[in-house]
Amino acid sequence: MGPAAAHPGGALSLITEPEDGYHSIDQLISGARRIIDLTMYELADDQIQSLLVAARQRGVSIRVLFDHAHDGASVDQAAYSQLGCAGVPVRLAPD
Repeated sequence: MGPAAAHPGGALSLITEPEDGYHSIDQLISGARRIIDLTMYELADDQIQSLLVAARQRGVSIRVLFDHAHDGASVDQAAYSQLGCAGVPVRLAPD
């Protein structure tokens, strides 16, 4: 199951990834105006990382929580560093 995305008017849509690919997630990040709260098991997609940094630069409040269990910490290290250097608050969830 993927994230539920809010749309104007309060409607929700379900994004299932990887079946739907990252296009829907890219659109949500690109269209965000106020807040992005993102939790990921693994983030190894340069496009999503770049979109998060761009959203931060345009004033969107962002918080990212990565899964620390299993291999999440090692897979997410590059994204953790890139996002952190761009001023995005990034945390690792406890085991």
